[in-house]
Amino acid sequence: HYTTVKESEAEDLKQYIEQNINEYIGNVFLQIETNTQEDEKYIVDLLNNEDLEIENKQSIIEKEEAKISDISEVKDKELWEFIFEKNKITASWKNILNYYQYKEQNLDEIIIDFISIEENYKQLSNDMIYNQKEFDEDIRKALSLNLIKFNKLNDKCYSYIINSLYSYSSFSTKLDIQKIDILLKNKKLTLTQENINYLKEHYLNKQ
Repeated sequence: HYTTVKESEAEDLKQYIEQNINEYIGNVFLQIETNTQEDEKYIVDLLNNEDLEIENKQSIIEKEEAKISDISEVKDKELWEFIFEKNKITASWKNILNYYQYKEQNLDEIIIDFISIEENYKQLSNDMIYNQKEFDEDIRKALSLNLIKFNKLNDKCYSYIINSLYSYSSFSTKLDIQKIDILLKNKKLTLTQENINYLKEHYLNKQ
């Protein structure tokens, strides 16, 4: 296995593999059925290997069970979509914010599908988006607002992640009544006249 080789003292073997990395991945790494437990840091090394073909990198992502802790460690951003799509990344607002910035603040289907996975939204519920200080507050608030306004997010997921998000101060989105109840229950609608007026107009007795 690659991890075993990398942590060995077989310097000639390590050098030979690096010089023939695509052949090694195609003929050895991917052919071992039980080879699904490689160390995360060596998976990241492979994904950052400029000599390794993109198809081999995608096959590694699919095959390995380890989840990448920090998406920013993967230098080839073209792989980010594939990593999220295959659910091979730790569910954290830091990773999602990095992806959101990369996608120019576009809340695409890949990230919605990722957030909608039960293990992911449960994990995200313990991770506060407003604590991710390495990101500009405007980015954090924009993602938070987009998620609150995203009516197609399933209600169970919505109820889990809502406490991780900012409060909604200027309500102007037509949401399902179930989501309004979730927002109110979790005190995520700021007490403003604008919010009260909008609730009066669109949601009977919810003000």
